Amino acid sequence: MARSARRYFAGHRLQLAMSIIGIAVGVAMVAGVDLATSSASRAFQISAETISGQSSHFITGPGGSLETEAYRKLRVDLGVRGATPVVEGYVRTGQGTFRLLGMDPLSGQATGAGLPGFPEPANLMTTPGGVVLSVDGADRLGVALLDSIPAQVSGRSVSLTVVGIVQAEGAAREGWSDLLVADMATAQEAFGLSGRLTRIELDTSDADAAAVVAALGPGYQLEKPEARTAALAQMTAAFDTNLQALSYLALVVGMFLIFNIMAFSVVQRRPVYSRLRATGVSRRLIARSVLAEAALLGVVGSALGVALGAALGQGLVNLVTRAINDLYFVVSVREVPVFPADLAKAFALGIGASILSAWVPARQAAAVPAADALRRSGDEDRFQARIGSLGATGGVLVLVGYLVIRLPLGIWGGYLGLLMVIMGFSLIGPWVIRALVRLLGRMPLPLTGRMALRGIQTQMSRTSLAIVALSVAVSAAIGVGVMVDSFRGTVVEWLDMTLRADLYISPPSAVARLGGGMLEEESLNVLRSHPDVEQAYGVRRVEVQGSDGPIALVVIEHGPRSQASYRFVNKAEGLAETDQTGSGEAGGIDDPGDDAVWRAFSGGAVFVSEPFAYRKGVEAG
Repeated sequence: MARSARRYFAGHRLQLAMSIIGIAVGVAMVAGVDLATSSASRAFQISAETISGQSSHFITGPGGSLETEAYRKLRVDLGVRGATPVVEGYVRTGQGTFRLLGMDPLSGQATGAGLPGFPEPANLMTTPGGVVLSVDGADRLGVALLDSIPAQVSGRSVSLTVVGIVQAEGAAREGWSDLLVADMATAQEAFGLSGRLTRIELDTSDADAAAVVAALGPGYQLEKPEARTAALAQMTAAFDTNLQALSYLALVVGMFLIFNIMAFSVVQRRPVYSRLRATGVSRRLIARSVLAEAALLGVVGSALGVALGAALGQGLVNLVTRAINDLYFVVSVREVPVFPADLAKAFALGIGASILSAWVPARQAAAVPAADALRRSGDEDRFQARIGSLGATGGVLVLVGYLVIRLPLGIWGGYLGLLMVIMGFSLIGPWVIRALVRLLGRMPLPLTGRMALRGIQTQMSRTSLAIVALSVAVSAAIGVGVMVDSFRGTVVEWLDMTLRADLYISPPSAVARLGGGMLEEESLNVLRSHPDVEQAYGVRRVEVQGSDGPIALVVIEHGPRSQASYRFVNKAEGLAETDQTGSGEAGGIDDPGDDAVWRAFSGGAVFVSEPFAYRKGVEAG
């Protein structure tokens, strides 16, 4: 049987190449996406560990900062020795974004204090704008000791001076690749946080940390470094899942190709299987031989796919990190390490998909009696007889998949329902194809057209699978296109509704979506007093720590023009009763019911976005 398989594929090299390429592309997508997302996650985790060091807890204040008086109270009044003040933010340079970390060099817990090349604390404290960076960071910026680094913070120009270049090794090297360490006063001056800190780091037990925060008074929050890292990583979980789902879809299309090629090879080798059955070879052995062929194709295709995926990951990581930087937080990936677990996962999926795709062809090769094995019509008749039941099963799968999608089962539940819909329509495909062929057969067609229809109908077990595989690939492309167009249309509509002002002014920030930069109060006053400015309203966005992760808090100055930017999907019961439309839904200032909403807002009420209400399970009122 092995010699028969070698002879067959040697004579059908195009089929062999197509099957290997089909599985290789799917495996390459899975491996490339996993490597890119794993590299980004690893870089973020290493960066977080480098910054947090030996700290066991963080103390943060409302609005993302706290006054230095809190640190004085900890050290002087409460006698806490394992506390370190931290000022942290991002600066833009000509070579990208760097994280600026301001600490107390005399505390003994300064990040990197034990690394070769770290300067004396006095040098760091007395040099204006003095910073420490790694050898890799210095090479990236093209600077040496005592060189200046021009940078920008929220649109303001600052000048930093290199007072130390450390030699970091191992994981610390990657953590230091985009890190600048400075004295706390230098960071406060750079970020305009005079008299304020980003957080206070503690190295103590849970009980002592809780007692310290309670002694500071209300408004302070206690966090663990690993909890903050997990919360930020959770923000990108849906992003990673969507990328993985797209890569799995490519593997599914490859499975259709393997299925069709293996089924075709089984049909062409029926005489061989007939003779084998007649000589006493068992059905189980024939089925195993077909599965072994598929497994061998899967091994070759998966090996090629893993190699392609490793190269693909190098290119995808730039796109992935760019999206993460724009939407979530700043992460810098200098290199893409090869993760054996990710490659092994992609390799195993490729082999498993190949064997699974060949399961039905293997059963077809083994299930027919020896006397019928020379006749192709027997299998075709059986397939034609099952088309109706396959269509009914597919209809049930589509219905169940739709119900699963509608249930609140999370993103993986949604993808499970989507997979059931795809498989359901795949089973319905042969029935639809047969109906269309019969319908077209009643039309006056030329001889070639009738022959083509007849060929499709008589070889339905093969042609329908090829058509279904192509349909799945085309539907995936169309679905992604429709999704992107729908998203773009929604964004355009949202922008038309939200951007009611003639001009928007904001300083640049490290993460575009978060808009962390702040305008000076003087700038706002200049804008308001300008004779050509009719109205000017300020907006401030900060992140506050909730019980299950960070929450974006947006503070606005509202007026007639800015109120028109808000569309209320739902209102509190008492406020909705004042809605003269009677619907409880409104949009813009033209809705009379919105006046009551804005009065409540001015009295201390808050608005929440629709996604926030869905995720947190809250309602108006």
